[in-house]
Amino acid sequence: MDVALDGRFLVFTVACCALAGLVSGVLPALHASRGAPSAALLAAARVGESRSARRLRRVLVVAQISLALLLLSLGGLATDGLDRLLRADLGFDPAAC
Repeated sequence: MDVALDGRFLVFTVACCALAGLVSGVLPALHASRGAPSAALLAAARVGESRSARRLRRVLVVAQISLALLLLSLGGLATDGLDRLLRADLGFDPAAC
């Protein structure tokens, strides 16, 4: 089995990643630039943060890091499994078929 990287697929993947990066970076920046940053900072300082909000933020950060590590581990296992599958002895010569 010959596995090769197709150029069209690579361009499509890079374009999708660039678009996702732009959307996730530019849209929040545009939203934040609408108002006055100093007013938002002063309002946040006056309101403060409740104990439950701090706890929720910590839980969300831990969940995000845990999911990122899980996805990295699963990606490595999938890559290793594919490598082993491509190197497995089939018991016959596929080129002769």
